[in-house]
Amino acid sequence: MSQATNGSCPAARKAPNKVSSLIVGAKCQAKACMVTDLSECSRRYGSSAKTKILEGVVLEIISMTNPKTNRTANNVRARYDLGGGHLKDVTLHIRSVEVVSESVRANPSPVAVPLPVPPPVTAPAVAPALSPPTSVAAATPPPTPAGTLPPTPAPPTAPSVAQSPTIPVVTSHKVDWFIDDEAVLEQIGQPTPRRAWSIKSPIGNALQAGSNADKRLTKMDVFLLAFPQESLVSICRNTYVVLEATGKPTTTVGELLKLFGIIILAAWKR
Repeated sequence: MSQATNGSCPAARKAPNKVSSLIVGAKCQAKACMVTDLSECSRRYGSSAKTKILEGVVLEIISMTNPKTNRTANNVRARYDLGGGHLKDVTLHIRSVEVVSESVRANPSPVAVPLPVPPPVTAPAVAPALSPPTSVAAATPPPTPAGTLPPTPAPPTAPSVAQSPTIPVVTSHKVDWFIDDEAVLEQIGQPTPRRAWSIKSPIGNALQAGSNADKRLTKMDVFLLAFPQESLVSICRNTYVVLEATGKPTTTVGELLKLFGIIILAAWKR
């Protein structure tokens, strides 16, 4: 692979006599901007893109002699760890590679030499220790004087009865909620009984279900009887006040009237 270079990267530190100390399989270090391009360094290492040091393993040492100048160029091909399980093989000039000190690689860990094991020593038999004599007088309670009763053992303390909770379990919509199994006396999910309803007409007649069989009143008329203009204005005004007091986005009277208009049109189509 070709040598990765970048003009914006500062020059690497030069180490003397690297060729003699460098061997295949040794650990080496190089700046990340020399191993890969600066854009990838910035993406991976952020602000430390120009100073990040990568560790690698030497794969090959390449020495090339220029016949014209009779100068030898030493390059090192190594495999560097970019992080995240990504490896990259790069050939760099030996000046751009920092070799791990030879003492770290050349001094192996000392081998443990087995020491002679001395023969086991047999300990003399020791007689079992005798337990101290138990005092009969200490184990026997003192006699109770005549005419007195023996002390009565204290009765066990009854566990405290759990009181009703005073701290709410949760507070939602400005309402405190407690855990009380006896608070709900009615079953949940039962059918709701049907309730009678009626609407008063302007002349005082009560309109109920089935009373408009002759179609004298349209659905619009029934809607205006249930929600007169004064009621619609009051609903719009109170809704605006509540939304503004709770800090929620307010709405206008026209928007609420449009909502009622949609309800009227939906009822009209039915």
